[in-house]
Amino acid sequence: MFDVSELIETDSHIEADRGFGIQAIREGILRANLARLRPVDQPSKAQLEAWRVATNASEWFQAEDGLIVRCNEAMSRDTRRANERTVKPLIEELETRCRGPVLLEGVDPPWMLKKLIDAQTPIDFQSFHQRVLVLQADWNEFLDGLAYVDLGEGLGDERFKWFVGDEASERLLGWVCGRLDDAPPAMVVQNPMVRTKALPDSTALMHEIDVRWLKNESELVQFMKGRSVGSRAWWSKRFGQAGQEQEPLRVLIPTARHSTYLKYAAADLAQAFTDLGCNCQVQLEQDDSQILSKNTHLRSVHEFDPDLIVTINYPRCKLGEHIPKDIPHICWVQDAMAHLFDWKIGELIGEMDFVVGMVKPELIDQFGYPAEQTRWMPMVASKAKFGHEPIDEGFDSEIAWVTHQSEHPDLFRDRLVGNMKVNAPAAAKTFAKLLDDVEQLVTTITTQNLRTHIDSLIDQAFFPNGVPEGARAIRTSMYNDMVNPYAERVFRHQAAQWAANIAVRRGWRFKLYGKGWEEHPQLAKFAAGPLEHGDELGACYRNSVVQIHASINQVVHQRVSECLLSGGLPICRAISNSFGYANLMVCVSADLEYDKDLMTQGVRTPWYVEIDSCPQASDLIEHLRRLEICDEQLYADGKMKWSDETLALARERLGVSEQRETAEMVVSMSDLYFTNEAQLEVIIERAIGDKAARNRRICKGVEQMPRALTTDGIAESMLKMIRTKLDQA
Repeated sequence: MFDVSELIETDSHIEADRGFGIQAIREGILRANLARLRPVDQPSKAQLEAWRVATNASEWFQAEDGLIVRCNEAMSRDTRRANERTVKPLIEELETRCRGPVLLEGVDPPWMLKKLIDAQTPIDFQSFHQRVLVLQADWNEFLDGLAYVDLGEGLGDERFKWFVGDEASERLLGWVCGRLDDAPPAMVVQNPMVRTKALPDSTALMHEIDVRWLKNESELVQFMKGRSVGSRAWWSKRFGQAGQEQEPLRVLIPTARHSTYLKYAAADLAQAFTDLGCNCQVQLEQDDSQILSKNTHLRSVHEFDPDLIVTINYPRCKLGEHIPKDIPHICWVQDAMAHLFDWKIGELIGEMDFVVGMVKPELIDQFGYPAEQTRWMPMVASKAKFGHEPIDEGFDSEIAWVTHQSEHPDLFRDRLVGNMKVNAPAAAKTFAKLLDDVEQLVTTITTQNLRTHIDSLIDQAFFPNGVPEGARAIRTSMYNDMVNPYAERVFRHQAAQWAANIAVRRGWRFKLYGKGWEEHPQLAKFAAGPLEHGDELGACYRNSVVQIHASINQVVHQRVSECLLSGGLPICRAISNSFGYANLMVCVSADLEYDKDLMTQGVRTPWYVEIDSCPQASDLIEHLRRLEICDEQLYADGKMKWSDETLALARERLGVSEQRETAEMVVSMSDLYFTNEAQLEVIIERAIGDKAARNRRICKGVEQMPRALTTDGIAESMLKMIRTKLDQA
């Protein structure tokens, strides 16, 4: 239960002035607040009349600042500050992450309720709205609470559920227990000024809810223990004959409504599996204030009986200890989330677990993920959702960009440093300096390998003597969760400022789509609001002459694929790292020579090819020079060189079809890349000046797009990977 035991202070500085119209003022406030509630939550005429009689028995005052207070033996004149101070830690927690419902008992006085109404959504989950269950046994107290102050339009939000009057506790208990897929209340707040407690009160109710949830979990666990466990041979036959001699495969995809990308990625993947003949079920919150119970996964497994479970960014062990180990499970990695970089996760991966997607090498090399069950696969787009021909007139902008990363880099930096001050105060100053160095590096990057230089900055700042074995997860998290996202933010906002500069200078229309751009100090005037994934997003791609993409992590992103499929022209900010796979392609496709003398001299790059005699090498160098990111010193002798390790890496990675095809796509799109403001302007001007050439380039991009970059392709690859592994038994 949330601690509200601190003493209520009396503020003796209110200068009260009792006016004869105080009751009329209070009734006006009450009417305004009640008008926001649904009809089912409104009091009856009799209850309102009973309140009028009861409230006249108390002394009410209006202070000089307009605050309405009550004075009698049971209540101090001003509890507002104490109420707000008591609930402050709760509000701070709710504004940082999604939680199950808050159970609030008592709204008189209403300061706790008002804080819950006014609380901001979690910064990383802007679509989530905290659910609040309000319990009040006495109608008079409830109406008194709503007669203090105008509580605003938020009072009428669907996320508030009201349980007032006779049998309020029973109704609340029935409502909660009738939603076993919802997370139960995560915390209880009992207003210390509540005069008539509910029976049972909020604390006792929470205990009863916990008992029922544990009983429900126990029943589901027994179902799991009683199910038939499929052998490896049985699963091999099931996957091999599904849709032929057996019924279609059943695929369960648990996901999160509160992450826009994950919600639509799961839906698109489900459609792709359905198109392949599977029966799919997406497990998703039903509204913006719901958090699913951990029992929901067990219920879905029990009722749907899946043959395959696919979760985005979460391995099987994160779904709960009772999820059956024999059902094939795929963790589809889309983001480098901290919980994945843990050797304990690697140890828990069983023989029926598979990890695919944006799989970083360190998952295998440092955290024990089994290589044979781990496979890199690209970020993908739905061809069915975004397929459309380009247009040649009727554009609503010359330049557009769809991105939710609208928070200014300075604000993001302050937030990161603030978190460091809380979690590791001694490191905060060094960390702030590190971020400043990263910003300088990103905004001036030319020929350097950005990842290598960022790693060097981190190690110089925090690990000058190397990374200890026990600090690997911390080092990885520092890069993935803090430094890399900050570098990405700086990189994107610099490109957005270039586009804004060009638009103003040339009189072109520039639109920034996504949440929060209207708050940006420099780019607010270009804000165009968020878009719904699907037709609305596809129309945006198509109706702008060019669409910008910028990422230090991946130049060919699902946004790029979506844009091409929608009939749009994506142009991408590149860095030297963007051509890493192109370099590996030259390595595996060229006739390499070996210089023994170099090895005897201690040089670690004995494999080479003469650039002028190798078309692939010549083309790559030409691309780098055009983009002004070619490190001429590396090729001063006319050779492109590789080490034994790089050659082995190239053969390993490009031996995987998805990586090879993605690498080919990266190279094929290099004419659409830019690295500075001047190059960006040239590409935009070219697209505006020759719409026919623009449209031909879009069609060419769609033709060159491998199936591996589509949801259909990745669904096929997932099933193929499982079948291959099962057939090896």
